[in-house]
Amino acid sequence: MPLILPEALPARHILEAEGIFCAEKNMFSQACPRISVGILNLMPTKEATEAQLLRLLSASALPVEVTFLKMGSHVTKNASAEHMSRFYVTLEQALSSGKHFDGMVITGAPVEKLDYPQVDYWNELKEFIFWSNLHARSTFYICWAALAGLFVNHGIEKVVLSNKIVGLFPHETFIKSSPLTISFDDRFIAPHSRFGTVREEDLLAAPGFDILAGSDRAGSLLIATKECRQVYVTGHMEYDLDTLKNEYIRDLKKGINDTFPIDYFPDNDPDNPPRLIWRSHASLLWRNWLDRVIAPSVVKK
Repeated sequence: MPLILPEALPARHILEAEGIFCAEKNMFSQACPRISVGILNLMPTKEATEAQLLRLLSASALPVEVTFLKMGSHVTKNASAEHMSRFYVTLEQALSSGKHFDGMVITGAPVEKLDYPQVDYWNELKEFIFWSNLHARSTFYICWAALAGLFVNHGIEKVVLSNKIVGLFPHETFIKSSPLTISFDDRFIAPHSRFGTVREEDLLAAPGFDILAGSDRAGSLLIATKECRQVYVTGHMEYDLDTLKNEYIRDLKKGINDTFPIDYFPDNDPDNPPRLIWRSHASLLWRNWLDRVIAPSVVKK
């Protein structure tokens, strides 16, 4: 089904070139069920992240109407003011214009080494999480946002690592009966790129959610509350083929030489092009989230 997006959004043209159907809101009657998703995009690579997430959201059986959200208390340094003002709104602005959201997505951010209160938009993010808990059918937290969400919602402390978890890691599917993991293979690959983690013993001691998938090397990947009201993904299953490569090159230019991505370049040779071997499970996870977790409540409206 199509994505409902602004016609001028740059990511829309990328997706249309890939054969993904994008449409205007007025193409559908008000009686047509659609999933409304708000994306709080905290990543510095705004436009690349937009395309990555929209690509996965296009897998739903229902039309998906997307609104990009921003923090009112933070001014991004990595996207133009024109892009942010044209395609992003604060949650307050969205609600005042009559928007509602069936699902919420909160992306990662390169702030794992900071204590939460040191993040300049921390208080606003907490309010965003509280609102989402009350009003959205489900919230999908990615990487740093997953760590932050586990802390705000469950009191689970973040652990800052001396060495970055970065690369491609094999994962085991622990529970296949969850709506999120239906049709998952026993083993699958997922990318990680983070300096933060949570202790497995802290997850196991906290009530109210399940660890659905994880890795001996990278830790718990997919964590969800019983009814999937909160979904926490500690990795970056949305990443493109070359995202880890670009991050590695960026780190080298900054003089950081201890973030070589594990098992990403064939033969661990950065001159060898990486292979895209995680997209199928990423698409399956997002399709399950949209169609099995959110869509039933949308259709009932």
